[in-house]
Amino acid sequence: MDTVTPRGTTERGRDSQRRIAEALIGLIDDGAAPTARAIADRAGVSLRLVFHHFESLEDIYRLAVVRLTVEHVDTLRPVEPSKPLPDRTEQTVRQRTKAYEAIGPVRRAASALEPSMPSLSPVLALADTVLAEHLRFTFAKELGRGGGEPGGGADPLAPPQRPDELLHALDAALSFEAWDRLRRVQGLSVVATRRAMVYAVTSLLSAGAADG
Repeated sequence: MDTVTPRGTTERGRDSQRRIAEALIGLIDDGAAPTARAIADRAGVSLRLVFHHFESLEDIYRLAVVRLTVEHVDTLRPVEPSKPLPDRTEQTVRQRTKAYEAIGPVRRAASALEPSMPSLSPVLALADTVLAEHLRFTFAKELGRGGGEPGGGADPLAPPQRPDELLHALDAALSFEAWDRLRRVQGLSVVATRRAMVYAVTSLLSAGAADG
């Protein structure tokens, strides 16, 4: 995972950077406006120190997104493709909904600010790419691909045995945006959201098998 490089590399400086990023995360989680002054107050540092370590609020947002992504997305692992399909589907959905619950407020804020904070785009895109590769591995059989751990084993440049439309559909069905719509717009509980996602994935894979 690519990381932002704030100014200052001492252990004390890194601790201050961490506290500042966590202060922004906490403010967003609480529904408060993450102004520079509010971030400084919550982190227990001076406003001057905030801008000693970061050139702008955008840099703080980027580090916050990186920290959450490393903690909740990079730690996820694709499900072993030899397991039964229902188990793979359930485990994949559970992993993602747990991560989305944790990163939801900050991810939502970052997505809203992305047009005005362009450096957030590659961080968000990288997280999405990692999750898509998990699907490629976990559902290799259904996608008509060979196995192999992402990043090694299978040839990533090998042509697919069927079009990539099914992978794109799975990626959309299990995306943060799909989770966010189910949770916020449709008002579903976490359990109901998981069930809806499992149903969507199962339906897509069944349709893909019928077309194969």
